[in-house]
Amino acid sequence: MAERRATDVAVVMPILLRIEARRPAVWLSLVAAAAVPVVLGSGLPQAAVPAAIAAGGLVAVAAVGRPPVDRGVGPAIRAGVLSARLAWPCAGAVLVGLLSGVAGSIFHGSDSGGPGGRLDPRVAVGAAVALAIAAVAAAGIMAELVRRGRSPAAAATLALALVGAAAFAALVSGRGLSWGWPPQAAAASTFGGLLTWSLLRSPHAADWQPPLLSARTGPEVGSFVVMATTLAAMVAFFFLVPQWWWGYAVVACGWFVCLAVPAATSEAGGTSGSRLCQSAAGRPRLPGSLSRAAGLIAVQVAILAWPATVAGLLSLAGSSPAGGPLLAVAALATLAILLLAVVAAGSLQRGSADTSRASVLAVLAVAVAIVASGYPLSLAA
Repeated sequence: MAERRATDVAVVMPILLRIEARRPAVWLSLVAAAAVPVVLGSGLPQAAVPAAIAAGGLVAVAAVGRPPVDRGVGPAIRAGVLSARLAWPCAGAVLVGLLSGVAGSIFHGSDSGGPGGRLDPRVAVGAAVALAIAAVAAAGIMAELVRRGRSPAAAATLALALVGAAAFAALVSGRGLSWGWPPQAAAASTFGGLLTWSLLRSPHAADWQPPLLSARTGPEVGSFVVMATTLAAMVAFFFLVPQWWWGYAVVACGWFVCLAVPAATSEAGGTSGSRLCQSAAGRPRLPGSLSRAAGLIAVQVAILAWPATVAGLLSLAGSSPAGGPLLAVAALATLAILLLAVVAAGSLQRGSADTSRASVLAVLAVAVAIVASGYPLSLAA
């Protein structure tokens, strides 16, 4: 029976690849995945692996969209659909990384280096492989959570959070290393694997719904985690080590992407359900509507920006520079404007939520690579 299922998947895989190639989200994620290794290969090698892991999670969520949950087909076919959605961006990243590495070796030899503006073949290939592995892991987490009954938006939030935690572990483990990909990869795999294992094994953790997506009232574990990490980042990066003010921006913007992007680009019952909701009397209160997305974005910005606002006011009162907190709030506002603009454009054009989500995440994946390659991250230096 298993051999027959494998044969069926092998037969339909070319068809699935052609079907998924018609989705704009696949092409958006492919472009982002292909650009990330090239950008990281020309930048700082210390930040390449963490940035590639984070970009891999973004690319995976962009390419997968709503994981296949049709109960009318077997698990082998659902795995085939998921593989077809991931095949395009992962293949593009690995192919571009290998070509960049070969080209860098031929034209620059061993003297190629990112900080000098040249392409480092080791960094390009390593970033491509790290991106592909992180994308496969994030897609698998999403599919498993959806199979267990989580909503696609909640599954996307949790997958992004887990991949982001793995990227943070890789960043910290590479501190003080000129090219620290072995410990970075080991730390990311261990930390991310333990978090994923605990999430999937614990029924209480698996039942958790992210803030803004849960119908429950009262305090939640997810809200506590978000606020605790945000407040800890405020104390650490604004008062203890103010020269690392960008650390708060990374934490706050990371939580915003994890929470606000899936929630603001979710649909009620998929594309068909979303089209039905467009003519409903209560559309402003339903998922997929522009007004609901705007409300979710505003709430999330307010939650994540108030610690930086408080830190800025305290800095002004103490005659200290408040540039760091203001820049962190500006980064959050920029993300919110980008997300709201994409959601509004998709609503006006009657586009799918998958395309809107992929547009935002593809831009963010490339932005992560640009920032990581061009900014001297003190934690990794």
